[in-house]
This record gives sequence, structure tokens and C-alpha cells, in this order.
Amino acid sequence: MLGPKGELLYVGKSVRLRSRLLSYFRSGVRGRTADLVRLTRNITWELLPDEFGTLLREMRLIRTHRPPFNVRHKRETAAIYLELTREAAPRLRRVRGPSPRSGTLFGPYPPSVLSDDALRDLVHTAGLRDCPATTPVEFADQLPLLPPARTRPLCIRGELNSCPAPCAGGCDEEDYRRRVKAVENLLRGLETLPLHPLRTRMKRAAEEENFELAATHRDRLERIQELTAQLHALADELERLDFLYLPDSWGSSPRLYLVRRGAVVMSEQLPEGREAWKACRKGLRGALSRPRPHPSSMDADTGAEVLLTASWFRNRPQELHRTTDPVAWLAEGSGLSPLPAPASR
Repeated sequence: MLGPKGELLYVGKSVRLRSRLLSYFRSGVRGRTADLVRLTRNITWELLPDEFGTLLREMRLIRTHRPPFNVRHKRETAAIYLELTREAAPRLRRVRGPSPRSGTLFGPYPPSVLSDDALRDLVHTAGLRDCPATTPVEFADQLPLLPPARTRPLCIRGELNSCPAPCAGGCDEEDYRRRVKAVENLLRGLETLPLHPLRTRMKRAAEEENFELAATHRDRLERIQELTAQLHALADELERLDFLYLPDSWGSSPRLYLVRRGAVVMSEQLPEGREAWKACRKGLRGALSRPRPHPSSMDADTGAEVLLTASWFRNRPQELHRTTDPVAWLAEGSGLSPLPAPASR
């Protein structure tokens, strides 16, 4: 829907376009819908052959043009990443995407998975610092033999032993790097955080009949276990979203989608004729020769698309039967069949 100056006011999608459009012009329409109808001067539409491509097109238009009457997909925080900073004592923090000074990035993640409480629990349990980047770092194995008397007090986390205090010589560099590596392995889905210290503190508090403190440790333990399970599931899910996808088409022009780690890196109409198929295969080989999408190369829009793709296949597992390994498909030769019989997933 376009405004008086041709500006984009709203983007929508529908299987039954006529019914959807008529619903805006019925009597009794009020609120934002009435405002949208009052400002609209022109309506244009595109016909797309499948629902998956329609969802992607809608998201891209909304995130590019930010129509004032759209709400969904406009948020900058539609996808977030976790960064292990590039510092002497790395910190773990949320970011919206890569920057020239980014450290190691992981994701994308839905914002709901990593709330402030979840991130704080993760950082405290892993024993990483969360102080400002400007805080000086002085590992124990890097201090002079006769250090001057210290005037900098420990922060509350240092006093409570939830941070090894690399800013005050509380740990050596190797010990801190082990903690960072444990978090990195967690985010790669390779292992879980060691939770024995947290269980020990919970048990000790219960034995001392400090049940309020024991309940606090118990709640943190449960949140960390839930967060760990979600992070591992997301990491595994994105790794499996790597295939060639031919969705069911509404018309006579179906489209092929090359999905790599959840990102749609190639999309084109299913070719007709030998020469068109040769060109398609050539383009596919070129796309496969490039590195797989990585968080360090994803902006906020790409991250949002990855989460949309993951949600699509999570909610429609039967669609996985319409996917196949692109390398195996190319190895089939130069036949004109669009896709071989999909392998069961």
C-alpha cells in the first residue's frame, strides 16, 4: 500500500488477495487500519509461487523500507549475537551484528532466549568478568615480583567469588583462558558448563538451613540448564539447515532455494531447457564454493532471515522431505531432473 508521494505505507501477504484487500474497505474499520486506508493512494502486488519465498520477500521489504504501518519484522533486535570480545580478559556480551573490532561471534539467537537474567547467569556461572572494557587487566602471572601496595578494591563479584578478578591479579591468564574456552565450547554446542560449584553451594546453603540462598542457587542452576539446552538446540538446528530446497508451488514457476546454515544464499526460478539447467548448476557451484555464512559476516537483516528460515522448518518438519544435499545433486550429472528423490531426514 503506497501513500500520496508513492511512499511505502504497508506490506502484507495473503493467499486470497481479493478477500484480504476487501477487508480493509469494509464499513466499521477503525484505528490504525482506518488511518492506513485514508492515506493509501495506490495498491500494488506481486505474485510469488510459494509461501516460503513470500515470507522472505515480505521480511526483506519491511526491514529495508520500514513501512510505518508494519510492526512485525521492523525491530532492530529481531536477532542478536553473542560476542567473546577481543581483549586480554575477554567478556561475553550481546551485540546486534559484526563490527570492525568484533571478537568471536555466535548466533544468531532470538532475543527471548538471552534475556538480561539469562546472560548474567551465564557470565556469573562461567566466571567471566562483566566490568567495563576500560578496566585494566593484571593477571597474577604478569605482576612484578615486588608489586606496589594495591589501592583498587575488589568489586562485589570479586568479593563473592563469582568473578576470578583478573583486574586485581586474582587469577593467572591460563586459568581465565580456560573459562573463556569453556564458554566458547558451550556456544558451539560441544559441551556444557561445569555446574558442580553451583550445586555444591546450593547443597551447603541447604545444610546450613539458609533456604532462601539455596533456592536462589537452585533457580540459577535451572535457568543455566535450560539456557544450555536451548543454545545447543539452536546451534545444532542451524548446522542442519544446509540443503537445496524445492517447496511446493502454487503456479507454474517453482523456485529453487539454496540454504546454507539457515541463510538463503541463492534463489531462482526452476529452469526450463538444457542450457538453463547448465546455467543453474554453474550458479549453484559458485554459491557452494564460497564460505558458509558465519556470524562474523551476518548483519541484523541476515540474522533475522536465518531465524525465519529456522522457524519455517521447525514448524513444518514435513518440508524437510523436499530438500536434498546440493553436492550430491550436482554429482548426479547434467540431467534435467530438478531434484533427486530427497534423502529421509
